[in-house]
Amino acid sequence: MVRRRPALAPTDDQRPLPQTFLRGLRSSKWADGNDVLAEAFVPEPASSTGRQDGDGEASINWEDDTDAVAFTLADPNGKYGAARLPTEVIATASRIVIAQDHLKGERKRTPRNPYHGNLVFVTGMSRRVQKAIANCLAVNARRVSPEAPSTTKVDPAPKRA
Repeated sequence: MVRRRPALAPTDDQRPLPQTFLRGLRSSKWADGNDVLAEAFVPEPASSTGRQDGDGEASINWEDDTDAVAFTLADPNGKYGAARLPTEVIATASRIVIAQDHLKGERKRTPRNPYHGNLVFVTGMSRRVQKAIANCLAVNARRVSPEAPSTTKVDPAPKRA
């Protein structure tokens, strides 16, 4: 059984969400020319292992300011550019008839990334519903070229022993 939750989850960070968010395109298979493909938004099955609620997630960056784009493109996950989407599409995608309340957005800043958040896919959702939501997101995405000016440096990921 799938749990129902609001499209925008409460977080410790009470700042209002910006009008747009970014999803780094780390694979060349996630874009076709200027189009962003649904594969960019389908959460990896392993993404649920680090969450207490068991939900799947796809990392995003909230576009809180003008530095968010450069920050996203400077990260290895932005190697092939980024997808820019209006924040309201989270609620729109969650209202798909077959996917009522299955998607939410959350802020989840990290020490290395002040813009970080997640698209959260509720536990119990079939892969078919995940793909329907991902298609809705992709249709509403606009690609940001990886050649866009980048002034922000991202610290490399910590090395694992």
